[in-house]
Amino acid sequence: MIKIVIFEFNMLNKKLKGAWLIHHAKKLSSVDGSVNSFENTLLAGKAGTLLSSLSNDNQDTISKDRLQVLTSVTGINKLERDSLLKLLKDKELIDYSSSGEVVTLGLTNHSVLEHTANIFESEEPSNVEQSALVLSEKASNEPVLQHEIEEFLADNFKLSKTDSSHLFFSAEKIGFTDVETISPNEKILFNGNLFKREFTKKIGKIFQTLSTTESQNISELNEILQRDGCVQYNEAEKILGTVLLNKLGPIGFYDISLVSNSTETIAYLTLPSAFSKFGSNPIIDDTFDLAKAFISSLKYGMTRSSSNRGKIQMIELLLKKLISGKPVGPVTAIGQDYKVLEFRGVVRVEPTTQGMFYLHLLKKEVGEIALQVLTTGGVSEQLITNSLIPSTSATTFKGPEFTREISRKKQLEQSPNETNQMINILRTGGL
Repeated sequence: MIKIVIFEFNMLNKKLKGAWLIHHAKKLSSVDGSVNSFENTLLAGKAGTLLSSLSNDNQDTISKDRLQVLTSVTGINKLERDSLLKLLKDKELIDYSSSGEVVTLGLTNHSVLEHTANIFESEEPSNVEQSALVLSEKASNEPVLQHEIEEFLADNFKLSKTDSSHLFFSAEKIGFTDVETISPNEKILFNGNLFKREFTKKIGKIFQTLSTTESQNISELNEILQRDGCVQYNEAEKILGTVLLNKLGPIGFYDISLVSNSTETIAYLTLPSAFSKFGSNPIIDDTFDLAKAFISSLKYGMTRSSSNRGKIQMIELLLKKLISGKPVGPVTAIGQDYKVLEFRGVVRVEPTTQGMFYLHLLKKEVGEIALQVLTTGGVSEQLITNSLIPSTSATTFKGPEFTREISRKKQLEQSPNETNQMINILRTGGL
């Protein structure tokens, strides 16, 4: 039996609580049907998502048109936007004028998460909502047997049998956790953040389920990822093979992000543990997928753009300049290749003469994480032929949880027990 001790109940500081609220709100927004039991979670999570999209390191004034773009990208409609803006104004986190302009404070994503948690707590959430956050945190540390965590949550949150049943039904159907049935009377729970922490110990357990060749292939790919920070999906597939990569993707062993435009979609792999380099909690650092969006977009500019447009050549110098508050440019590519980051409020693109543009970084901490990931041992700046260079820029980004959900659904359709062995081996050994 695993040990579930009381200190885990107190692990949810405000930043971590805010991170799980954002996570849960995304899940709630993607399901049809009533979510009344988690309406405070949805409210706080959407408020935090909106606040993050509007905020940067310095106080700023956002025009009505820019506000509409930023909110539409986050999936917040006009009705929600108006009520959420009023909520944020009441909390003195923003101000807005009768003309529709919004004035934001200088906020980091860490402080946004704290405000998200404060909003949640002010709404007097139910014990079921509170326990759902702790459940997700526990399932991100290690796979957990349902009957064990159910007993722990029931005791600490005073859940009735009805409440407890509702919690675990909702966690599975909404997607707060992934669930695998390992026997007629037992389920095991985990989620996509499983490999963000204690990666070395957990990878050792995964290796126990694989052949020697598979383990060697994983080690080869991981060495490349630790050196380069990010690789294209097709390169990873050449090393691992389709079957093995399809096993590892759904359980969150690798983070897979999609950068798209009208002509192509490029998938990039990163190691989940790459985002723990600051020594802080990677679930907090990359709650909004902004660092992954930044890294994937930069990698796109390094490998999918020609030199005459402004191909990225010295990534470390570029990032350090941006982090210091200075713009980079002017080049033509900036006006095309970073629309994803503009939509997410990470950068501001400033047009200048002759169709050229400057790039400004609005969220310093996102740049710092990207610098850590992309410069660990130097970044590979592979050259490709002009025939492979797209004529249009990246305009959309899908984060790892989106891609993991798709691959898990496919996997479950093909073989419900495909990941049982690897999840079970993680569960054993007291990780």
